[in-house]
Amino acid sequence: MPLDIVRGAQMSFDMSGTAIQRVSGLIQIDFSIGNEYQVNYPLNLGSLMTQTGTLTADDQNGNGGISAGETIDHNNTDILFFDTIPDLSNATVLGVGYMGGIVSGLVVRYPVILVASGSSQYLIYPEGPPDLLTQVTGTLNTTLHFYANAQYYPGGGVPCFAGGTRIRTRRGEIAVEALRVGDSVLTVDDGYQPIRWIGSRHLSSGDLAMSPQLRPIRIRSGALGAGVPEVDLVVSPQHRVLVQAAVAERMLGEAEVLVAAKHLLALDGVEVAGAMAGITYWHILFDGHQLVFSAGAVTESLYTGSEALKSVSTAARDEIFALFPQLLAGVRPSPARPLVPGRLAARLAERISLNGKALVR
Repeated sequence: MPLDIVRGAQMSFDMSGTAIQRVSGLIQIDFSIGNEYQVNYPLNLGSLMTQTGTLTADDQNGNGGISAGETIDHNNTDILFFDTIPDLSNATVLGVGYMGGIVSGLVVRYPVILVASGSSQYLIYPEGPPDLLTQVTGTLNTTLHFYANAQYYPGGGVPCFAGGTRIRTRRGEIAVEALRVGDSVLTVDDGYQPIRWIGSRHLSSGDLAMSPQLRPIRIRSGALGAGVPEVDLVVSPQHRVLVQAAVAERMLGEAEVLVAAKHLLALDGVEVAGAMAGITYWHILFDGHQLVFSAGAVTESLYTGSEALKSVSTAARDEIFALFPQLLAGVRPSPARPLVPGRLAARLAERISLNGKALVR
């Protein structure tokens, strides 16, 4: 689902497949006793409408997400509904979180945004309800979870390192959060290259609970090959790792490819990181897409493709465009190695796991 939110200005984005529902009664979110607020909510499936129309958000704090206190407009275009949902104009976001329930014995959860317009409240489901709800009629008992300072981030996330990851530089191994613009980082292809831009984003425990797809991936020491990485490496799910396995050449015709960490979960020692209080992700950008040494493993720098640019904050995107104005014209850098798409990448990891071979030489 393509989404775009612009700081300080409203911009339309496609919300096809999104669901919206008028709240029965009013929900009073209260964080006075903690950072999470829960309320039982009977979900009337007959009033949960899938719609096409447009939704606009005013990203006032420029973080690339939808937060409490910001505003949303909604235009009901081509909607079939049972409960009349009016167009929403300047609706205030009251809370961001997720709805959880049990359908056919399975736990389901999906993001929700609670907004107020006039005297009514509405729940917006930006990613739509899961397919399992098509198996259920009537009313489903659910629980709404809202988190203080939580944000809904459109898009699938951006490749980045967790704080504490040590990057090989001219000054030695430096924690990513201690790097500065201009520092020379050792790259696989072009020797030492200066960092042009550094960005970061903090995700709270509430953000991670609401959007589990953003939970980091832990690659344990030695999981990619003998001594690779040297210590546990923690990266965002989209962060790509260099794969040099022979099976990659047989499957893809390429001796070296880049695979997102989340597609390596079939391998022993690669796992979604457990519960944590929060995480700060860091991304580093060079003049071109580079391969760097992180905890001894070869991984990518930030690749300024269209999906990555959607996923960084508006302020970050403005800074990147100022440094690389050619991106505004749609010019994209060449990737350092071929980027393997999702299903193919997962199949590659499964083949490597079955063969018991290392990912790197």
